This record gives sequence, C-alpha cells and structure tokens, in this order.
Amino acid sequence: MKKNYFTVQNKVFFVLIIAALFSQQCVNAQEYVTVEASGYNEDVIANGVGTMNSSITNIVDSDSFCLLSEDWKLNAGDPDITVGLPENGVIPSQDIAGLSYQIGSPAAPYSDNNSLRLDNIGGGDERTLTLATPAIYTNLYFLALSGNGSANTTMTVNFDDNSSQSIENNVVPDWFGTGLPIEISGIGRGDVTLNNVETPADNPKLFRLEALIAPENITKPITSVTFTKIDQADQSVLNVLAFSGLTTDPALSINDSALASISVFPNPIKNLVTVSASQIIEELTLYNLLGQELFRLQPTTKNTTINTENLTIGNYILKAIINGDVSTYKILKD
Repeated sequence: MKKNYFTVQNKVFFVLIIAALFSQQCVNAQEYVTVEASGYNEDVIANGVGTMNSSITNIVDSDSFCLLSEDWKLNAGDPDITVGLPENGVIPSQDIAGLSYQIGSPAAPYSDNNSLRLDNIGGGDERTLTLATPAIYTNLYFLALSGNGSANTTMTVNFDDNSSQSIENNVVPDWFGTGLPIEISGIGRGDVTLNNVETPADNPKLFRLEALIAPENITKPITSVTFTKIDQADQSVLNVLAFSGLTTDPALSINDSALASISVFPNPIKNLVTVSASQIIEELTLYNLLGQELFRLQPTTKNTTINTENLTIGNYILKAIINGDVSTYKILKD
C-alpha cells in the first residue's frame, strides 16, 4: 500500500489550517434554513373551528378538496381529527438531516395565504415568490404537490444582478402519486362540500422539489423564484407551500484574492463536489485531517467536478491553487 510522506513545512501548514478550521466560529458547514417570501396567493389549508370554506380561500385541486391542520374541527365540541398538518406548520424532511419547511408564518401558519397556486388549465400561469431578504444559496428545496394529476413547471431563479437561471421540466406528482421524494404523507384531506375528513392510507403526500444553483450563479444573492405552469392536457393544479435553502459555507483562506474567486459546492457533499472559479484552477489537492494527501488534480479549467464516492464520512481539507494563490476549504462528506 502506498504511503504519503510530508515535509516539515507541509506538517506546519496543516497544523495551522486544522487549528484555524476548528477554532473559528465563523467557519461552519453549510446549513439548511427556511426562507421567508411573499407571493403566496391562496389559503388551501383549513384550520381552527368552523366550516372548511370559512377557513380557506381556495381548494388544492379543481374538485372539492383542501388540506387540513390537525387543529381543524367543525364544532368546538367535536373530537380532535386524527390527521392533518402540524399546528406549527413545520415539516421536517424525511431523508435530509437538518432540512425543514415552514408553512406560512411561525405565528400563524394557516391564517394567511400559504400556497403559491397555479391553476390555469392548459398552462401558461406564472407566479413569483419574492424573498424577504435576498440571500445566497447553493440549493433550494420546495414543499409542493399537485391536484388532479401531475403538474409540469419551469422554475426561474432570479438574482440581484438582474440575471436568471431557468430550470425546466420539473414534474410535481399528484398528491396521491409518486415521483419525487416524499416529505410527509398520510395527512388526510377535507371535502369542503360536506366538511368531511378523508383519511386514505398514506395519502395525500407533500413532495420535495429541488433546484440546484449553477456554478456561475453560486455567489449571487437570490431575489425571487418564478414558477411557470407548462401546458398539459389534464386539469392539474400546482401548489407550492414553502421553501428552504442551503446556505454557502464561509471558507478559510490563506489569500483573500483567491478566496473571492472560487466556490466549492455542495457542502456537505454526498458523492460529487463542484469547484468553480473565475480563473483557471491550476491544482486541487484533497487531504484528510491527518494531513495525508488523498488525491491531486490539475484541472486547467475554471470548473471541475470531483467524485468523492470512495471517501468515508467525515471532514476533509481541499486546497486550491489559482494564479499562484492558495485557498483552503473544509468540506464535509455525509
């Protein structure tokens, strides 16, 4: 088995880097945050006491059904229903640790509009969610469903420099269907014509719709996301209930000019990590926390993707050399 040996200079370099990475509070792995936005145009979730129609402004589909909060009941003396969305509007992801969604506002999740609803039969309907505070994200995650069949939508991510990124052919399944990761299921639904609570096994479902920000846009604050419903023969109704984002990771740099010109994402990583720079990347080297070199590349391009499938879960250090300047980044494999 081949061993890696380091000079005293390299050992000192790694002692300094490791100490800085784990002593500075500002150097953290990326984190998932809920995103506050305006633009939700309908309330499709019945809550509190009273008829379903008195609590909502529209239904989820083009039939007669709405979603329910677990605190809904027709009369004050009625027993609690056995289904429904959590009263606080918080939906944790089923398979991404740390990711969750906030439907509506934390104070009153089901009292105001809580769905970006696109129902123009035949397509062409377009609506926009505008971020309360523009911010940089590497990934966006939307809590979505469709009524009356699956809905195809184009997402356009808009940035503060007036540029945009279009993400096409996003098919959101019917709320009784499959096709995207399921974030919550078996939540029941309400028939607004009868004020009747339906409890079909494992249905309805809310899904996770993901948007990956392209490398060239990774340093731009996002201002809004526009959804355009694509023409379909069915009568599908798209509903986007909430969204969250994966923030960028503050990086430790030996040279500020090099740091400003390079981005590494996603972080944490699963298998693939992309390194993007404004100048040619001369060299990339990955080390473990013992200072052992795992591999070295000379991309001679501005963008490259590294396969980390064979790495074990844990922290690593990526060293990049651009125009002679050195930057180092802590990355997490999970």
